[in-house]
Amino acid sequence: MSDGATKTLVHCLVISCLDYANSLLVPCSKTNIHRLQRIQNVAAKLVTKAGKFDHVTPLLLELHWLPVSFRITFKVLLLVHKCVLGEAPEYLIDLFESYVPNRNLRSGDKNLLVIHKTRTNFGLKAFMVHGAKMYNSLDVDLKSETKLQSFKGHLKTKLFKDAFY
Repeated sequence: MSDGATKTLVHCLVISCLDYANSLLVPCSKTNIHRLQRIQNVAAKLVTKAGKFDHVTPLLLELHWLPVSFRITFKVLLLVHKCVLGEAPEYLIDLFESYVPNRNLRSGDKNLLVIHKTRTNFGLKAFMVHGAKMYNSLDVDLKSETKLQSFKGHLKTKLFKDAFY
């Protein structure tokens, strides 16, 4: 099989399954994330025709693939940003509210989202709570992006640097 065909096949069959419903993978244990990472590692070795014992990090860098935990973060933050921009379905947009303080505070211009209170630890893993926390931790410059493509590029660059450098 040609290199292009192998890469296309791996993207269709493996990477798309890793990216499917990422917001549901946020509460997964590290063990399960590690299992998914091993699948991605094997896929990277298959695409690059690397040996069984070759180190994977240079392969992921070459392919420009984020590790699984960072892919999950990327997809969740992208979906939250779509909600903030109003480009997501209405039922998701309704989950998030902009934080507006009652008086003048320094946090008033940081584009923060309200983090809803929960009664249980399980509630902390809900998309509306975890997504808002992740989004609030981003830089103000990144959150102020109004174009989705620009946000995607800057977010992937930030996560790529966090993952590999």
